[in-house]
Amino acid sequence: MKCRRFASVLPLSILSIIMTLLLPACAGNSGGGAGESHRLRYGMRSGDVLDYRSERAVEQILHTQGGDQVQRGSETAAYAIACRRKGRDIGLRTSLEEMTAELELPQSRLIPDLEGIRGQVFTLKVDRQGGESVLGGQDRLLYELTPGIYRSAASSFQAFFPDLPRRPLKVGDRWSSRERLDDSDSRYEVTVHLVTDYELLAYESCEGNSCARIGIAFAGLLLGEGEDGDLLLRFHASLSGAGEFVFDLGRGLMLSLSNEGMGEGLIAGSGSQVFEIPFTRTISSKTRLENSSMASDQPAKGFPRPCP
Repeated sequence: MKCRRFASVLPLSILSIIMTLLLPACAGNSGGGAGESHRLRYGMRSGDVLDYRSERAVEQILHTQGGDQVQRGSETAAYAIACRRKGRDIGLRTSLEEMTAELELPQSRLIPDLEGIRGQVFTLKVDRQGGESVLGGQDRLLYELTPGIYRSAASSFQAFFPDLPRRPLKVGDRWSSRERLDDSDSRYEVTVHLVTDYELLAYESCEGNSCARIGIAFAGLLLGEGEDGDLLLRFHASLSGAGEFVFDLGRGLMLSLSNEGMGEGLIAGSGSQVFEIPFTRTISSKTRLENSSMASDQPAKGFPRPCP
């Protein structure tokens, strides 16, 4: 019974962390545009408004002595992002237009109340290579994930835009980035260390525009701990995944991200209970640009014009 009580609380927090922090990734064969070379930079300008939608699903299995316990979760979110350019940085006033979440346990189903955070606004900035920093408003997006555990929906923007290098790129060029992300909630301190490898797979036409198709493969480690009454909980998981990232060259915009990933880890308890529970999970995620209102139809300086 103790393991069953533990399994119904902590993994929901871990599940949400994995859903928000696994970076989009991709793999595939190199395509067209082999002779082209372009410098990829985010090009949002003052007055641009971008509507993004994200969908995530996860299945987590706890391997307990009493048998496997399967948990499933899903999340959708829609963001309206108003852009303001200031030097090399791009300010993003982000409104959470819509969000739904559902967690399915072996004997119950949880639907967090998200009504209070719909329409709330937070601000962040991104540089032209994709480095993000949240500036303010995270507290407005706090919601109760499970009883007594609160987190901010803004945390997913720590790694929303994939990194781009400063040098011009040809098909087959590769680059890497390292990130340390904090996704703690009101109960658990959580850090994710990620190494991401990128490869330019192709330059191609996307609905009449010049685009880059970029492969991403990531691997990382999640570390966390927290207290549940007189029980100290520690957990760790290895992370990996692959998927696809499509970038609009003419406008300097992320068009879509999709990925599938997995994690394997261990939950350890000490104090009033001593135990270890291994777990595995699979994750799928999609993010896409649904609509854009651009301040100008002209490409940003330094970008190729859209294909006719």
